[in-house]
Amino acid sequence: MEMEKNAVQTCGDETEDSREFKRAKYIVRVRRDKKLLKTFVKFSNRIRHPRVTVYLVTVGAMLVALPIANKDIALPGVIISYAVGALMLLFALFRHNISVSMMADNPATKLDAELTYLLGSTGIQVEEGGKIENFGNYKKIYRVWEDEKFFYLGMNEDDLLVFPKENFETGDPGTFRDFILDKSRVDFRWVPTRPDNIIKNRIAQMRWNMAKEDEEETEKKEKKEKKKKKGI
Repeated sequence: MEMEKNAVQTCGDETEDSREFKRAKYIVRVRRDKKLLKTFVKFSNRIRHPRVTVYLVTVGAMLVALPIANKDIALPGVIISYAVGALMLLFALFRHNISVSMMADNPATKLDAELTYLLGSTGIQVEEGGKIENFGNYKKIYRVWEDEKFFYLGMNEDDLLVFPKENFETGDPGTFRDFILDKSRVDFRWVPTRPDNIIKNRIAQMRWNMAKEDEEETEKKEKKEKKKKKGI
């Protein structure tokens, strides 16, 4: 009898889970491996600390070149300058790998975990190890980014979801941007990584800024003309 109850309960759980999958507009399966962690780290650094690598390389190169440019520096100063400069250059080159290794060694990361994100009408759920949990509603999204291969969802003030476009099991990644922006009503940023797309994006931004400046200038002129007419 107890076995029958357990069988009924299990069947009920499976039915409920299958309903959640059927209700989802988009289903994205990801594996939290080192490749995904590196994508996460590189994007986070690009958005939150965009100038760190340039700063490290610039200062490191200056420190390495300093003893060459100034022959009057004492030997201890030469050693320190070379050592610190070399360390800064190495850190600039490998800081992404260092961050990934630190994350991978953290038990809380659950490396190689299989995650399935279900995006329905009201919010996002995540399935892991056979259990489905609510991750949050769309109001908790504060920004959406997109590049050539990934969507990035900033949620809950500090969480970042990385959705590879090739991993959409249900739903078309080509329509996902409109869907998620309609649900969240947040700011969207196109952040390309390919050089040609980066150039195109910067040109488009420059044109947009110029058009905005022209529009503001036109509004100022119109306001001045209205004031003159009122004065007359």
